Amino acid sequence: ASHMDGKIMRLAQDSSSPALAYVEWTIEFKNVSDRQREARAQIELPHGGVASRLTLWIDGEEREAAFGTRQQVREAYQQVAVVQRRDPALLNVVGPDTLLLQCFPIQPGSKMKLKLGITAPLTLRDGKSYLRLPFISERNFTITPEFEHASWVECAPGLAASAAGTSSAAAGYRPT
Repeated sequence: ASHMDGKIMRLAQDSSSPALAYVEWTIEFKNVSDRQREARAQIELPHGGVASRLTLWIDGEEREAAFGTRQQVREAYQQVAVVQRRDPALLNVVGPDTLLLQCFPIQPGSKMKLKLGITAPLTLRDGKSYLRLPFISERNFTITPEFEHASWVECAPGLAASAAGTSSAAAGYRPT
C-alpha cells in the first residue's frame, strides 16, 4: 500500500513569499514469501527536499524513529535488524535529493508499515510553483500491476494544486 498526504503553504502571509511543501508518504510492504525479507528502496526527493520524519508501526503502534549520524544509525540498524532480528527501518542520505530506505526483517506472510515525512521548497518556473512528488527510483521488491497509489494535497489560501493527466477530484487534491 502507498499513499501520500501533502500540505503546501507559504512561508509568510505575503502572496509573493516562497511556498513550502510537507508530504507524509505512508508505505506498507507485504512479504508473500516463506522467509524473512528486506525491502530496499532508493527514493528521489523533490529538489532541495529533506527527510524530516520517519515512523514505523510496531505491534500496531506508530513509533517515531531516532535520528543520528550515519555511523550511529548504521550501528543501531545492524544491532536491531541483524543481531536481534526485529522491526527496524533505516533511512540514509545517499546523494543529492536521494535517500536509501531499508526495512528488515519483514516476517513471512506479514506486513511492515512506515511513514516518511518530507519537507521541500517548491520550484519556481515561468511564474508558477511546482512540486515534484518523491518517487522510488530503484527497489528490490515487486509492485503488482493492480497496485494503486493514492495522493492527497491541501493548499494554503491563494494556492491551487493540479496533477498532469489526473483530475483534481480523482487525485485527491483539495485547494482550500
